[in-house]
Amino acid sequence: MNSPYGKILFFSKEQLLNGTNDKFHYEIFSTGHRNIQGMINYNDKIFAVEHGPRGGDELNLIIKNANYGWPIISLGTDYNFNNRYKPFENNEKYKGPLFSFVPSAAISDIIECPKIIKDRYSPLTCFLISSLRQ
Repeated sequence: MNSPYGKILFFSKEQLLNGTNDKFHYEIFSTGHRNIQGMINYNDKIFAVEHGPRGGDELNLIIKNANYGWPIISLGTDYNFNNRYKPFENNEKYKGPLFSFVPSAAISDIIECPKIIKDRYSPLTCFLISSLRQ
């Protein structure tokens, strides 16, 4: 909790525009993130996509003060193919993903669908998620 790494941080726009080199002040919004690649504010809800370890890329609904489990819980495996991570089920301490890509999709970014696609899938929520995988 003493480091900004692995977290989503909240800070003021004014602080960013201030231009001073003073100590940067932030509030921790959520924890347990491995490597967030993209975020979107959609209907006042924050969604994020992040890389998991060797699989387990995630789409998460970000909730204030939630812990998303990294490095304790993941649907991926470590790079030695050991399944050292605990599963999400029956674990109230950590928030599981809305969707996990296993095998990994090499997730890259998330955006709102264009209107023509959004209308096609209405009333479902529609996002486009990009991938680095061929």
